[in-house]
Amino acid sequence: MIENNIIRFPRPDDDLASETRMAQVARLAEDVAEQMDTGGAPMDILGLLGRIEQASAALWEIGQLTTSGAERLKFHELCVNVQVMISRIRATLERTA
Repeated sequence: MIENNIIRFPRPDDDLASETRMAQVARLAEDVAEQMDTGGAPMDILGLLGRIEQASAALWEIGQLTTSGAERLKFHELCVNVQVMISRIRATLERTA
C-alpha cells in the first residue's frame, strides 16, 4: 500500500494520528502475511483453516482502522461470514474424519 492512500482512508471516530493508523495497519498486514506464509511446506486443511481464521481476525482489525459507516458494516459482515464458513468446513471435516 502507498502511504498516502492509507492516510486518506475514511477515519472512524477516534483520535489516532494518521501516522499511528498507518503503522497499525502495516503491523496487522504483516501479521496476515505471516499467518498465510507456510514457507512452501505442505499443510493439512485444518491447519490452513486455522491460519485463515487467525488472519481474518487481523483483517477485521484493519477494517476497523480503515473504514467507517456502511463500509465498516460490510467489512464486519464479510469477516463474520469467513468465520462462519471456517466453522462449517471444520465441523464437516471433523465429522468425516
